[in-house]
Amino acid sequence: MKVFKFNLDIVRRLRGVDEDRKKREFGDALRGLMAEEILLTRLEDALMEHDRQVSECCEKALKQQDFKVNEYYMKFLRMQIKSQKKNIEKAQRKVDKKRSELSEAVKHKQMMDKLKDKAQETYDHDLALEEQAELDEMTSQRYESTHP
Repeated sequence: MKVFKFNLDIVRRLRGVDEDRKKREFGDALRGLMAEEILLTRLEDALMEHDRQVSECCEKALKQQDFKVNEYYMKFLRMQIKSQKKNIEKAQRKVDKKRSELSEAVKHKQMMDKLKDKAQETYDHDLALEEQAELDEMTSQRYESTHP
C-alpha cells in the first residue's frame, strides 16, 4: 500500500512561513500604532496640565515675559500634537496595509490546506476502491473454488 504524499507540500509550508511573517509584521505595526497613540495622549495631557498651571498662575498675575514663554510652550505642544496626529494616521495606514497583507497570506494558506484536504480525500477514495476491488476479486475466487 502506497503512502499519501501531497505534491504541493513545499508550497503549502512556504505559505505557512509567509503567513507567520505577515503575522509578526502586523503585530509590529500594531505595536507601533499603540506607541504613537500613547505619545499623543501624553502630549495632550501635558498641554492640559500646562494650561491648568497657567490658569492657576494667572490668579497671581504673571509677568509679560512669563506669559510669552507659556504661550510659546503651549503653541509648541499644539504643533507637536498636530504632528503626532499625522504620525498616527501614517501608522494606521501601515496597520491597515499589514492587515490586508496578512489576510491575503491567510487566504493563500487556507487554499493550500483545502487542496491538501481534497488530495487526501481523493487518495482515500481511490484506496478504498482498490481495497474493494481486491475484496471483490478474493470473494469471486473463493466462490469459484467452492462452486465449480
